[in-house]
Amino acid sequence: VVDEVKWQALYGAYPLQSTVYEHETVFRARTYATTGALSVKSRKINFDLQRMLPTYKNGAMTTELYPTSSFADALVSMALDVKIGRRTIDEIDLENIYRTYNDVVDYFGTPLAAEFCTTIDDTNLSFEELVTNLCDAVFCTAYRQNNKLKLYFERPTDNSVMLFNFRNIIPDSYKHDLTFGVMDDYDGLIYEYTDPTDDSRINIYLPDKGAKNPKEVKSVGVRNKWQAHFNAYRLWNKLRFQRKSITFDAAPESELLVLRDRIAVADYRNGIHQSGEVVQQEGLILTLSHDVDFIAGKSYVIYLQMGDGTVDLIPVTPGSAKNKVVLGRLPNGALKLSPDDFVNTIYTVVNDDT
Repeated sequence: VVDEVKWQALYGAYPLQSTVYEHETVFRARTYATTGALSVKSRKINFDLQRMLPTYKNGAMTTELYPTSSFADALVSMALDVKIGRRTIDEIDLENIYRTYNDVVDYFGTPLAAEFCTTIDDTNLSFEELVTNLCDAVFCTAYRQNNKLKLYFERPTDNSVMLFNFRNIIPDSYKHDLTFGVMDDYDGLIYEYTDPTDDSRINIYLPDKGAKNPKEVKSVGVRNKWQAHFNAYRLWNKLRFQRKSITFDAAPESELLVLRDRIAVADYRNGIHQSGEVVQQEGLILTLSHDVDFIAGKSYVIYLQMGDGTVDLIPVTPGSAKNKVVLGRLPNGALKLSPDDFVNTIYTVVNDDT
């Protein structure tokens, strides 16, 4: 005798020891025993949620959790996670990271540009790869300085961080290239991001869908159209307008630079090197290591590499000797003129045609 029993409803229950678990998200779902639901062999549930993370207030991270889509909160949380970043709070420059967040919001005029919204479910990704994905979404570059994690926001600036001339460029390593057309022969861009309404992947085509060899970029963590368009047009404009490239080997002080820092480089194509080191300063008068040729009717400026890692731009006029110039104002800081200094103040003089 065989009795066949079909269950219409079968439930299992186990009393929870707690309704809240530290560092864990509990999701409860009810699935009705419909024909379609019963036919699924491996059940998966997709849903949208907002992170609950500590944030930065009054110079420290809070102990309370707040709903957030901020990339700064996500980065700090990943860095401090014992399984992901394994960093300590002393290895994170909190002030720099949250100042960078505010800079992104202020520059684009919306906090949507500073969001990072994604699920990290790939255990094979390293912390460095996760940080790179996050930074790519919010126009930043991560770097480590003085054993602290920091961010650099890529945006227009008139200030160069370092000046390079023949004093800190290795001889015979300078190369200047000019290209025509679009970089790498890309005639378009396809930027893919996630639609927040239905989680579908949407493509942005630049300049239009007619490109024959477009560059394809699949974004991570971008879930709003504003952030997606900001990223897409930035990448497309880099392809369109990057025409010149300069490569050279530099002296050890170049290690102070961060990727994407703006630098000033003396142009050696005409064979005239109006650059060198500052030998002496007497008020507004500088004595230079090399002569400077001034052409009547042209305006000149001098770029000075300052000791604080900035480049000062000052108008100059001829002095009493060919290796002397008169500054239009005093430099923003003290010049490095002693032989004991690690790097002496270097200069480049250019005219209004350069």
